[in-house]
Amino acid sequence: MVAAHIAPVSSEIKTIEPVRQRIFDLDQELAAWEAHGRKGRRFAGLSMPASLNEALRSAEELAELLKKQGLEEMELCKTYRDCSNYCHQLGDVDAAIHYAQKELDIERCIMGMEAQHLRDGMHGAEY
Repeated sequence: MVAAHIAPVSSEIKTIEPVRQRIFDLDQELAAWEAHGRKGRRFAGLSMPASLNEALRSAEELAELLKKQGLEEMELCKTYRDCSNYCHQLGDVDAAIHYAQKELDIERCIMGMEAQHLRDGMHGAEY
């Protein structure tokens, strides 16, 4: 019988896990907001933002945490899109455009410029 060697949990992993849990929690809260909170419905035990302003703050926090974890992928694009939509609904057009540009920048990094929907004249982000 060979004894298995179990490496101790590093302090880096211990500090990452609470951040990843917060990312998960924010994502779930925003999903609940989109599904229920926007319609004024609240469900027992379901944590979600209480207002559009709170949803924007949660989405902004989620975006920052995703970036700090190096998770610059489609989830970050979606989060920036949410921020843009929330700002637009709140009447802050400049902030909405700012977040839409951030979404486009990340999408370009992920997909490159050769993606058909990013080419000029198409009905995607570039159009």
